[in-house]
Amino acid sequence: MRIAITVALVLVALTQQQAYSAEPRLVQAVNAVRSQGCGHERAADIPLRHEPRLDRVAEAQSSGRDLKDALKDAGYRAVQASVLEATGSDAAILGNLAQGGCKDVTNPVYRDVGIAERRGRAWIVLAAPLVPPAASDGASGSLVRRIERHQSVASLRWGVRLFAEWSLRCQSSL
Repeated sequence: MRIAITVALVLVALTQQQAYSAEPRLVQAVNAVRSQGCGHERAADIPLRHEPRLDRVAEAQSSGRDLKDALKDAGYRAVQASVLEATGSDAAILGNLAQGGCKDVTNPVYRDVGIAERRGRAWIVLAAPLVPPAASDGASGSLVRRIERHQSVASLRWGVRLFAEWSLRCQSSL
C-alpha cells in the first residue's frame, strides 16, 4: 500500500515539475523515490545528480555491454556502480524502482545517475564517483598518482594501504 501511494505522489509531482525543469523525467522520478524512501529503506538526504557520461553508460548497458567497460569508455571513474533495468510505463518503472530497486536508489553512497530509454524499457545507472584527495606536496602527490592508477574496485584495498602509508608519513613529519 505504501509503495502505491509513493508511486502516485511521485507521478503527481512529476507532472507538475516537468514544465519547470530541464532534468529528464526519470531522473526526477528516481530522486522522488530516493527522497521519500521505500520498502524498509530510509530516504536519502542528497538527490542524485544527472551525469551525461552515465547516460552513455546506460545506453551501452542497453546494448549488452559490460558495466566496467562502459564506465571506462565513458570516462567515468566510479568507486561503486549499479544498473537497474525496468520495463513499462513511467508508473510501472516507478513501481519497479520502489520495490526491486529500492535498496540501490536510496543508497547514500550513490551520487550520480544516468538513464537510457528504449521501447518501453529503461536502464538506470547509479554511481559513486572516485574523488582522489588533492595532492598538496610531492610525496603525497606521488601516492595520489599511485592510488589513481589502481582505481578499480578490486584494488580498493591497495588504495587503503597507500592512504595508510601516506598518513604515517604525514604524522612522522610533524
